[in-house]
Amino acid sequence: MISKIIKPHLGLLIGLLVYAQFVRGAEEAAPLTPSKASTKLEISSDNWKADQKTGTYHYKKNVILKWGEVKVTANTLSRQINTQTQLEEIVAEGMPVVLTFTDPKTKKTVFARGQDFTFVTPNNHIILKNKASLTISQGETIETDIQARQIDLHLDGSKIDSVEAAGKPVRFSHQLVNGKRTQAQAQQLTLEYAAQKVHLIGAKVEQGTDTFKAESLYFDVLSGQLSASGEGENRPSMILDIPTNKPEKTKVDVIVPNNTESSMETHEPPVPPNTQGEENQL
Repeated sequence: MISKIIKPHLGLLIGLLVYAQFVRGAEEAAPLTPSKASTKLEISSDNWKADQKTGTYHYKKNVILKWGEVKVTANTLSRQINTQTQLEEIVAEGMPVVLTFTDPKTKKTVFARGQDFTFVTPNNHIILKNKASLTISQGETIETDIQARQIDLHLDGSKIDSVEAAGKPVRFSHQLVNGKRTQAQAQQLTLEYAAQKVHLIGAKVEQGTDTFKAESLYFDVLSGQLSASGEGENRPSMILDIPTNKPEKTKVDVIVPNNTESSMETHEPPVPPNTQGEENQL
């Protein structure tokens, strides 16, 4: 009797079990979620279609993705799910794709954009390409601004672990505590988010009227200190504006030798001999 009741509905029961397992797997595969209480991936769009055989989902027009504190807006978006029914990769395109993220600890807002967007969930890696930019703001103040051909965000759970940028050139700007801004150009940039340290390769940095160049340059965001290294023609150099008693300024180009400490000393000009006294004696 029981078998007669179950058999006609066996396909439906199996389908429900498979769907439940799919939902469970998708929720467990949410490494970007800022808290265990928020594990849902929400995607809305004007149109969408799904290919359950390949595990591919396509969304078009006014696409909005929400995942914890992360929000992404795009023109098109696709999701690729692997054979274990776990979210593997999200690819989006837009004019541009816009990502916003609020750090739950510091309350700072990360605003990133690019024409192409890829999010690989197993290693929490976000890639922004083509006219990519990233800003970090505290309230209405933009503290950090990065513009590059490609920007990679590496996440540790709900927090940004590091930011990498590449371009010709990468442009970097940061506002110091005293309100002054540091401007830089480089071939490559790495920002250690927690430590607030920036590493620039092929760098040119401007602080006020001073200019620093180096093959490898480190910038401490919190203290504003700079340190540089290089060899041969790529040795660090500085161009400093030194105020004098006269209205105009004198520029001094300082080249730092390898493995040596440089110092700048000020010497009084030599006093010419007093020849007037000798003439009087004659």
